Amino acid sequence: MRLGALNLQLEPGPRVYSNHATNNVIDRKSLTDSRSTIKADEALLHLHHEVIRARRRSFTHGFRHCRSFTTQTWHKHGHICAHLDVDLVFSDVEANGKPYNAGHIDIGLCVSQVKSFVGHYDVTEAAAKVVGVDKVESKVIELIKKTGVQCSYPPHARPSVTTSNECDFICTDGFLAIPANHPSSCVCPPSHLECNGKCHGQISDCSTKPPPSRRQNEPKCAKDLTMCGVPDARWGQAFKCANVTSDSYTCGGCVKASPFSSSSTGGVNCHDIPNVDEVSCIDSKCFVHTCKSGFTESAPNDGCIATHGKDARTLPLPTTGYVVNSLDTATGSVTGSHVIGRGSVVDEVPGTDAPLDATRETLSAGKADTKVAREAGMPFARDVDNTDC
Repeated sequence: MRLGALNLQLEPGPRVYSNHATNNVIDRKSLTDSRSTIKADEALLHLHHEVIRARRRSFTHGFRHCRSFTTQTWHKHGHICAHLDVDLVFSDVEANGKPYNAGHIDIGLCVSQVKSFVGHYDVTEAAAKVVGVDKVESKVIELIKKTGVQCSYPPHARPSVTTSNECDFICTDGFLAIPANHPSSCVCPPSHLECNGKCHGQISDCSTKPPPSRRQNEPKCAKDLTMCGVPDARWGQAFKCANVTSDSYTCGGCVKASPFSSSSTGGVNCHDIPNVDEVSCIDSKCFVHTCKSGFTESAPNDGCIATHGKDARTLPLPTTGYVVNSLDTATGSVTGSHVIGRGSVVDEVPGTDAPLDATRETLSAGKADTKVAREAGMPFARDVDNTDC
């Protein structure tokens, strides 16, 4: 019978119990009484149990070592981090005859953060609409693994990649980074108390109740405010609480959905109206107050229209307007009349060579003619109905 390094042999004739490891021999023939025989048997049994215990210790030690190594290896591979400063190019997707380039990425990132990152970064968001989320995630992970390093973090730490240290981290749950300059661990100081996985400054902060669920921890907005996402946020779970009836950046609803709620995205950013200068949100609708130079407000004040060039539009005339006499300043005689106002019908006025142009220039010209007529002491205007023209 062979047990590890100990070889117990039972030989015929005189029974000899030999331990080759110690070269100790027990000759049963020399044991003259029954008591000695019993002791010899007990010695044999004791050696047998020692071998079994030794093998168990060896096996357990090896198992623990293997389990520890496996856990550590998985932990390291779960945090491959890199600072990316590269274009997001998909060589197997063409755009205008060239490989599709979604844009430039400049950010520190770990593989474990890719899923949340892709949906909150402008470049990857745009790419996902073209090639799909899975393809974008795979490409970003490929870029990280290409230049990244394996990092391990202490408990209560979150990766925070920097250009100088891919494995940098910040401590969470109230724990402090120790040492402060180049931290290697997150510690709850002696003046604090650790409970429910968090480091608290006061004993009263600890509770015997279980920690709240994730849904209970999610932020909420006050009454009459809507939680909306932030369109220009680079990444992360950015949100704001807005009054969609008066907020000019989220007028009528959210422009981007919140990461914590199912709010609709039917709103608009009034400041995105082309050529707008001053704008507000009134009763969930954009109201344009002023426009940039060369443009004027549309009739319902929901946009800006050009006052010059091919994009210029004729302003409507009113049903009731003004007749303004045009005066020839050289001869002092009335040459014709213009109807000045806002309405839907434009008639040719007797004494004029062309139909009335109801743009701002015509309004200005009419005011100038009126001024000249007034200074000459001539009748210059009267209220009329366009149906009588």
